[in-house]
Amino acid sequence: MKEGKILKAEGDLHNASINRSPAAYLKNPVEEQAR
Repeated sequence: MKEGKILKAEGDLHNASINRSPAAYLKNPVEEQAR
């Protein structure tokens, strides 16, 4: 293995679409859908 870096960013993403099918999204628990 070789040493490397992991970079992380957090923030809001505006005007973006959901990257999952609506049917798959609806299988999430209600608490997750409310996020």
